[in-house]
Amino acid sequence: MVLRADWEIAQAAKKIVNNGMYFIPLFANKKNNGDVDFLTRDYTEQDLIPNGNLGINPKKSRKYVIDLDSELAIKFGNMWLPNNTTIGARQYPNGKIERTHFYFESDGSLETNIKSLPAELYWDHNIVAFGTTIHKQTKELMKRFWASEDSILPFNNSILKTFHKINFASEVGKYLDQTNQGGLRLDSCFWRYCKDWSDEDRLNFLTDFFSVVRPNSQHNNRKAWERIIKMNNDNSSNNAGYDHFADYIGVDREKVRTWFGWIGETPGKTKSKKSFRNFLTAGIDMQKLRTEDIPPLQFSIKPILPEGLVLFCGRAKSMKSWTMLLICYAVKNGLKFLEHTTVQGDCLYLGLEDSKRRLKDREKKLNLDKLTPPYVDVTAPYLGMGLEESLQTWIDSVPNPRLIC
Repeated sequence: MVLRADWEIAQAAKKIVNNGMYFIPLFANKKNNGDVDFLTRDYTEQDLIPNGNLGINPKKSRKYVIDLDSELAIKFGNMWLPNNTTIGARQYPNGKIERTHFYFESDGSLETNIKSLPAELYWDHNIVAFGTTIHKQTKELMKRFWASEDSILPFNNSILKTFHKINFASEVGKYLDQTNQGGLRLDSCFWRYCKDWSDEDRLNFLTDFFSVVRPNSQHNNRKAWERIIKMNNDNSSNNAGYDHFADYIGVDREKVRTWFGWIGETPGKTKSKKSFRNFLTAGIDMQKLRTEDIPPLQFSIKPILPEGLVLFCGRAKSMKSWTMLLICYAVKNGLKFLEHTTVQGDCLYLGLEDSKRRLKDREKKLNLDKLTPPYVDVTAPYLGMGLEESLQTWIDSVPNPRLIC
């Protein structure tokens, strides 16, 4: 008497053969059958294991299989890979279904498996297609079945690029925060390294990517990404590279360089050069220093606001922004501040949390609306992404640069 489970296995094996593929009989709930040569043997229906699993032999079947191995890879793969090919799926005990294996006809381009990544690409492997397997993390039994049995599409370079894009998105997606600054830096790298990506390609990636990693974020909209792409397309801006992006997300720079290498062209690895200083010959000559003419320290407000970087800190809502605006007007007009003398000059006030309405209201409440105003803006590039160059342009363009707040 043939058990129904064994009859189902036999029917599954016939379907695999009818689809021009080679099967591998496997133990129940396992991915092996005890044979050391299972990837090179030709199996027949007489080799089926009662109540066992069935695997596909991609190499003998001349197939490539993309295996989506992580949660993010599954989401991105189902979003970007073609759906009109044969697809293998798994079902959890609670009924949840994940499409995890996408089959393609071999084009002979692969010489080795690409594995140990969120998505893996196999040509010489065993892919479980029928039966049950145990989830690596949860240890749940998952049913394996065909989610789609469409004609298998031919593999091509476009699919390979999509495979690399899935891995890139899956790796980066673990680290991005809840602000658009991460997207700005990410797209800056696309601009530098992905020269074959159009603006539309970048826009689609950012929209799709953040819909997965930040599904509830109000910042994820195409208009916002269009503005960021336009900003990064400005050749005069200093677009940050993978090293800045790596530091931002807190990941080793070489690892991030590898990720961007999957989807674009990154510069080769450079080694830090040792430096040497001869303190005997290059040190400061204190005898000469005694007679050297060193200009005195410059001030915007004597003696409390000297040249250089000064941090003006305080608790929230303690009038810091109001005070900075007042200082800019005082220095611009050569007026005293807290009974201290100012050194008149051009000032730049960047109120990055302000609006035109707020600026107008504050100027009036501080009784500054009759004075000559400083240079003011409510928008500026991010630090490391054009801010320094923009400030230098302002310094070089005004007659008497004195203060930036």
